[in-house]
Amino acid sequence: MEDNVLKNIGLGITISEGTALCMGRSPALAVVMCDPKAIELVSKSWGVTVTRGTRKTCPSTPQNPEGYAYRVNASGTRAHQIMKEYEPYIIGTEIHKKWERKKEECPKRIAKPRPRKR
Repeated sequence: MEDNVLKNIGLGITISEGTALCMGRSPALAVVMCDPKAIELVSKSWGVTVTRGTRKTCPSTPQNPEGYAYRVNASGTRAHQIMKEYEPYIIGTEIHKKWERKKEECPKRIAKPRPRKR
């Protein structure tokens, strides 16, 4: 699949299904879906791996007979890169508003004071 097509699919799914959150000290992006094929496209678009939930939370379908939810996460620098690529297309959307809030809410790294030399 062409990179541009993959990016556009990832963008569409991120706008409709994505959320912003804090992972540790960093703002992060996540998408959780019951459709393993759709989440695989987001995974390829973002350059991250898919994780499967431990509980059966989705209805059983031919594509997902076990009923697991699938998730992709991107945090820190990777998440910032993704949002920077998407920015021209997402300004004013809910995911963009959530992302901007999380950039402010997530704890900032606090430099530890260096011990003084005596």
